[in-house]
Amino acid sequence: WLGPVLEWLGPVLEWLGPVLEWLGPVLECLGPVLEWLGPVLEWLGPVLEWLGPVLEWLGPVLECLGPVLEWLGPVLEWLGPVLEWLGPVLEWLGPVLEWLGP
Repeated sequence: WLGPVLEWLGPVLEWLGPVLEWLGPVLECLGPVLEWLGPVLEWLGPVLEWLGPVLEWLGPVLECLGPVLEWLGPVLEWLGPVLEWLGPVLEWLGPVLEWLGP
């Protein structure tokens, strides 16, 4: 049974050789990055521990905000054309108010 396995394994190892040759320099480049990443992850640990309760608190707040945002969508859609209409009115009104004085 070993014969067919070795026959199959030969081409795989031939393909793997250049991949490993390419991977060597990549891993060498990653070394300093991983050295830098260690202290960053150590620093992040307590931050993530602190964030846990904050996120637990934030979940229900965001759930409450969902319906508000759903309601706000149509209001903002309605408000868009109103503001477009109001822009020229305010541009016209500015000089009129200046002319009327304080």
